[in-house]
Amino acid sequence: MRRSALLLGQLLALIASAQAAQKTVSFDDFPTAGGYANIPSGYEGLQFYYFAAMDGTSRPPTEGYRRGITSPNNVAFNLSGEPAWIGCGDPFDVHSVQLTPAVISAMSVRIQGYAGGIAVYDTTHALTIAGPTLVTLNYSEVDRVVFTGSPGSPFAMDDLKVTVPVVAPESAHTVQASAIGHHYSNPNFHPPPFPQFPIVVTDLIVDQGQSTPGTGVLPKWRANFDQADPISMTVSAPPGQKFVVRPPAGRAVRFSGSLKWGYNQNGGPTVPGPVAVSFTGLEGVAPSFAASGAVLAPYHGYFGFENIQSTEVTGELKFESITFTTSLSSSYTGSGTLNYSPITASTFGLLYQTTEQTDPGSFVSLEAGATPPALSVTSAGPGQIQIRWTSADTGFYLQEATSLPSVNWQFVPGVITVGQEHSVNLSVSGDHRFFRLLKD
Repeated sequence: MRRSALLLGQLLALIASAQAAQKTVSFDDFPTAGGYANIPSGYEGLQFYYFAAMDGTSRPPTEGYRRGITSPNNVAFNLSGEPAWIGCGDPFDVHSVQLTPAVISAMSVRIQGYAGGIAVYDTTHALTIAGPTLVTLNYSEVDRVVFTGSPGSPFAMDDLKVTVPVVAPESAHTVQASAIGHHYSNPNFHPPPFPQFPIVVTDLIVDQGQSTPGTGVLPKWRANFDQADPISMTVSAPPGQKFVVRPPAGRAVRFSGSLKWGYNQNGGPTVPGPVAVSFTGLEGVAPSFAASGAVLAPYHGYFGFENIQSTEVTGELKFESITFTTSLSSSYTGSGTLNYSPITASTFGLLYQTTEQTDPGSFVSLEAGATPPALSVTSAGPGQIQIRWTSADTGFYLQEATSLPSVNWQFVPGVITVGQEHSVNLSVSGDHRFFRLLKD
């Protein structure tokens, strides 16, 4: 079946998923076993850097680690007295915190609140080892809060009061391209007998650097890799259009690219993953993408479809969209949901090598496709609606999903066809439902 996503019909208004959750972070659920444990990113919906937690009661009564306890028994502290910070992928509020010098009698702590890389709050607070100091901040809509001790010495922290958004991770995204970027790359500045290198002709559908305006631009992605849930990325033509690939005579072209997102770019040995590729509105023979791969950094610093490559395409190929799906996981868990930004070098398109000394021109274009029928929704009585469309083509199938974007579209049974009219009656529930037509 050739599945062509032709229309999305929204049945009910979409309600925002983010909710505010006020909490006191006490750090008391870490098993420190007399030592200390690094606070993992994702704890209580936040990212912690250079912060650890310890059982304050295990320290001498003269130390601030013990005197700074306001809720038994753990306190957090900045490792080695270095600046430490707390962040969140979405704006959050910091109301107050209890701070105590850990080993010296007195110190000050500078606390800076950032939003989008700009310091919007900056306060300094004097502390004494005699006991915890309640520091009232009321920092609103920040994405990072930096704590810097002066002198550079550890401080104990307890009962951090914050309001953190609760936002569900995203499993799928779609990027639409309204233009095709074209590049002719001839690296040979001198003729033989100087060494000659391949000349490459590339047509780009996605170009994050936007060397050609209108090519696809990747969105930000909110993802959680603590579990290996499937994620998918769809590259789509505008409604009513198709990508058309026409390889030059005697040439074979290939799909190629890399679509990646980063949080903090933490590297290390990456975790590979398989990639499944599907088309909608396909006309022609789809190539194999068996050599393609996805990647996840071990501490979830970046992820993506790192190595997209296909077998050769020698004949005309048309499609409305292409979707890449993978499942990624690593042995590390605890990051929670993170907000990832697209990596600027991300591109996706088709290419081939040539010996031509002048640019042969584009071989990928956007062309108008068939006009799809429109869905309509009307009342069919108490607790009932009717979804209908008009088309002489009987090869359309109705599907529904409970959220957008979705990788779990389900066929709707019970459609009745009378002539060119197609309809189905459905019961109304309180849940969101979205509908689309697929072309067989």
